[in-house]
Amino acid sequence: TLSVSNLGLLPLGKYYVVVKETVGASNAGCSVATPAFDITESAKLFSVTASVSKKANCFSNSGIITAIGHDGTAPYTYQLLLDTDPRPGATSAGWASVNTFNRDANNYVVYAKDAYDCIQEVKITLDKDAEPTINDPGLICYVGQPFKITITGSVDPAVGGATYSAGGSAFQASPDFTFNAAGSYDLVIKDGNGCIATTTYVVQEQLFLKATLTKELDCTATPDAEITLSVTGGDNTSYDYEYSIDGGVSYSPMTTNVLTTRALGDYIFKVTDAQGCTAYTSFRLDDTVPPVFTTVHTNVSCYGGTDGTITVNVSSGTGLYEYQLDGGVFQS
Repeated sequence: TLSVSNLGLLPLGKYYVVVKETVGASNAGCSVATPAFDITESAKLFSVTASVSKKANCFSNSGIITAIGHDGTAPYTYQLLLDTDPRPGATSAGWASVNTFNRDANNYVVYAKDAYDCIQEVKITLDKDAEPTINDPGLICYVGQPFKITITGSVDPAVGGATYSAGGSAFQASPDFTFNAAGSYDLVIKDGNGCIATTTYVVQEQLFLKATLTKELDCTATPDAEITLSVTGGDNTSYDYEYSIDGGVSYSPMTTNVLTTRALGDYIFKVTDAQGCTAYTSFRLDDTVPPVFTTVHTNVSCYGGTDGTITVNVSSGTGLYEYQLDGGVFQS
């Protein structure tokens, strides 16, 4: 038994191998020939083509590449590798008859091998469908009435199939939604691949403004009135206050929520929250009512007596009263 190798690169044809014993062997000069055999080749040169059957999208391994071997000698086996990976050899691991590959977007090389271990390759780029985008809707100043939200955004025209959801609703073809209350709403646009874009939209509670007289006009050393504004709802990140004394024709800014004033009349107060929503309230500041009183007295019963009285009857004024007689100490 003799193993013969390294006969070189041979063209196609019919061959046999002659084995001859050399000088010094027990059968020197004797030879034997093997049965004839053929070295063949494929009728046509082996080649491979590849195509993108489906682009990749937001899901993992969602793109599809299909490879097809041509001519050469079947059966064919395939590999799909990144274009940065080394080229496989005929005996490398990974060859398989499967010719459809699910991959993410990237640059690849398709390798195909025929029955004679002839390897051909073709480069291919797997692109990705553009993912949906969604815009933030314009600000809504909730005023206690139903309001509409229209979802705007885009999907890849090649994908299409845009549907919309708001606040956890079922997806629908229309981008318009009507809501009855303030709150936080998740707005979603979905394309034909099932990929989504989401934004959270917050509609603040209705903005309310109230004016309260916290210090009346008086006759003390600090006679001005104080009107305090209180706010509920809206975006409380910040509030800006203004007031008008000309019926709303013009407004003056307030540095705080308390207005100190002695100007009598009708006021309109305005508050603007951090989102630009506004609320108004009216207030009338009236003048103080001066005390008006009368007295009723009784005389002493006898000369030198101390049983005389003076009774003060107040007919106007506000608050609690104190009384003073002849520059003495005030008493209640």
